[in-house]
Amino acid sequence: MLQDNHKTHGTNWLSFSATVALWRTFKENYTSLASGARSRFWLRLGAGFLLAMAICAAVTLVGKWLGHHGLTEWDQRVLSWIVEEMPLFTFYNATIFESFGNMALTIPILVLTFTIASHRGAPLTAIAIILGYILLRPLIYFGWWIWDRARPEMVAEGIASPPFHSYPSGHATISIFMYGFLAWLWWRATRSRSERTIILALLAVLLFLVGWARLRLGTHWPSDIIAGFVIGGSWVGSVIWSINGSETDVLRQRK
Repeated sequence: MLQDNHKTHGTNWLSFSATVALWRTFKENYTSLASGARSRFWLRLGAGFLLAMAICAAVTLVGKWLGHHGLTEWDQRVLSWIVEEMPLFTFYNATIFESFGNMALTIPILVLTFTIASHRGAPLTAIAIILGYILLRPLIYFGWWIWDRARPEMVAEGIASPPFHSYPSGHATISIFMYGFLAWLWWRATRSRSERTIILALLAVLLFLVGWARLRLGTHWPSDIIAGFVIGGSWVGSVIWSINGSETDVLRQRK
């Protein structure tokens, strides 16, 4: 028993030490950047977030207006067709595929990406993936605040639908940010056309699986998924723009 406690204590200590070492590595890489490049990175990121918020507001307001002018009927027809005519996979399988947009999977990916970026001397990428993920929540909640749209109850009387807002889809917003960001990292690391084709195909498949699974479970209307992809796409685009601009600043200052 004492030996087991000793092993547990040793494992905890190693985990803590590894976390401290990772933080030190990240901090050293970040502080080594010129202050001007760091400042402009934060300015770009802030401007990008405001832009994403504006896009979120526009998309949600348009969706809300369309909801009173035929969008709801279209959503009902499409969702009914997906569930009844094109189920593609079972309700049970849908619970598996939707996990690509769940915190249980995205957070470990987030931590791993931060760790790799920190060790490779890319502190801006490390910051962007963490902060970008955190700021997804205010974006989603902002859309929910604008339009308190009810979840569908067309599948198993809404058994899989959580008791909060539907538009935009949180899973769709998170998925396109996470996997879009990872796809971009992979894209710029290779010049191979075939590899880049694979990147786009994998990204499309992942997004399709998450979106279709949420619809198959009856947890969202189709327009919720589309809105989530648009809002999350605008945010990941802003984050990438912030990194690219600041990395260009760093290269110029080194010259």
